[in-house]
Amino acid sequence: MTEIVASDGEHNEDEIIFCKLKYLELSGLSSLTSFCTGNQVFNFPSLEIVIVESCFRMKKFSGGFLITPKLRGIRLNKYADKEHWEGNLNETIACQLTNIQVGRHFKVSEFPELWIGKIQGKLLHNVESLTVDTRTFTSNAISAHLLQFLNELRQINVTDSDSLEVVFDLEGLSSDNGHVGLLPRLSELKLMNLPMLRQLWNKHPQGILDFKNLRLLQIENCSSLKYIFTGSMALCLSQLQEMSIYDCPSMKTFFSTLLREQKPKGNGEGGSKDKTRKSSMSLLAISYTLKFPSLEQVTVVECPNLRIFSPGVLSAAKLESVKVKWGKFHWERDLNATIEHLYEKAVAIPSLEELKVEWKTMKDMWPEKFQSVFLSGLKGIELTCYPGGCELLPTDFFQILINLEKLVLRDASFEAKHFMKQTLVSNIPNHVRSLVQLRRMKVEKCEMMQEIVASETDDEEEQICFSQLQYLELHDLPRLTSFCSANPAFNFPSLEDVIIRACPNMKIFAKEVLSTPKVWRVQTGKHKYEWEWEGSLNNTIEALFAHTNAEEIGEASVHMRELQ
Repeated sequence: MTEIVASDGEHNEDEIIFCKLKYLELSGLSSLTSFCTGNQVFNFPSLEIVIVESCFRMKKFSGGFLITPKLRGIRLNKYADKEHWEGNLNETIACQLTNIQVGRHFKVSEFPELWIGKIQGKLLHNVESLTVDTRTFTSNAISAHLLQFLNELRQINVTDSDSLEVVFDLEGLSSDNGHVGLLPRLSELKLMNLPMLRQLWNKHPQGILDFKNLRLLQIENCSSLKYIFTGSMALCLSQLQEMSIYDCPSMKTFFSTLLREQKPKGNGEGGSKDKTRKSSMSLLAISYTLKFPSLEQVTVVECPNLRIFSPGVLSAAKLESVKVKWGKFHWERDLNATIEHLYEKAVAIPSLEELKVEWKTMKDMWPEKFQSVFLSGLKGIELTCYPGGCELLPTDFFQILINLEKLVLRDASFEAKHFMKQTLVSNIPNHVRSLVQLRRMKVEKCEMMQEIVASETDDEEEQICFSQLQYLELHDLPRLTSFCSANPAFNFPSLEDVIIRACPNMKIFAKEVLSTPKVWRVQTGKHKYEWEWEGSLNNTIEALFAHTNAEEIGEASVHMRELQ
């Protein structure tokens, strides 16, 4: 909802009177920009109490003249005693961002405006849990300016960004300038689905960040991350109790080489001094002991390049095993020996049947780095984090995956406009394109997806046969207009379950659907009893589209009548 009273877009200065309205509360409306954007005159002769809470996009109350003779201020929440007033309602709303108070749990995607500029530092000084999510940042997640205000922060969750390279921006911060011990209460750090993340910070954090209270670290699906902490930061992790690392194929070690500079004694100069300095650093790197007195649980799953926990001698007295998958644990003398043993014999597994992988990882692996025998038995694949702007799947993809039964595309970026090209499966003669073994297809949360199959031919005799496809789900695809907009005819002889949810712009399934003998309904909601059927797949999609448009028009008409 962007406004309470809809404007007709024309110049209209009619007066609208709410003669008996005494109490008005607007709460948690993250998209609201105003009560009304039009020029109508609003008269509230009885209005005494106005509460505007967590409406961070609201910049004004109305575009027209306001009459509020009894109103003396607005409150920022229903429990607030203090009211704010700048002479009139519009001016007061415009100034609310300087007075608002956010809760202890802050999610950036709900209030992206507060993440822009320097205002957010003052607002978030009492926040205990921070979630930075859904592409609300570019190259770094938490700015250097913001870090200085987060003294109460206990939890950080950074998730779902295709562009993030650094979590903590430390540029401009220095312990010499008083930037010392930032994030002193941080106890949980979770980083998930960040394919471009290369390091946690862009400047050496020693002295600037304080991780002495960090107890839980979870990193998942960060395919470019090669290590987590620098050696010096490891000295601050005495309270760390649990580490979980999932699906990080580039990870080689958790801690980079431990080198601690020690100034050599004596007054030697030149080459002698340099030699002594290098010798001192080297000796410290070899003899250093890294202690984790509180560490009780370590989980390492799908990190094939991980070879060592950390250089140097390790001490983790409470740790007795490393979890390597659900219900399976491993232990070899100590932590480093265990990590080394996990992947020392890692080889390709021809019997692999299901694979969930980031698009970038698959692109790097295909085809030179992967022998066809590795994936020859693959029956299901899920591709995530497709960045767009290039071919989704290589031309020989299906030719090698001859046993593929399940294909899922999830969380594609704004540039992914179609799922697959018809030419991907062009090795079947007689103008019949066939995905022979595909049984399940699911496409969801791809914001710019316009069609599933993009054909490169206008041949009206072209046919595409999904001979084994039994299940098709299209979910949360706001720009999808059809399964295929070109001329090919489709055969689905085995298709039984069709689920189409949250696809408001889908007008037709395809220009021609030759056969769907087993389909008798289209599920339109979460539950199987929510379904529609109009005799055929195309007729049902067309009816759903018409029904959706009619509902929107009806709701708008009812809304206007109520206001009048």
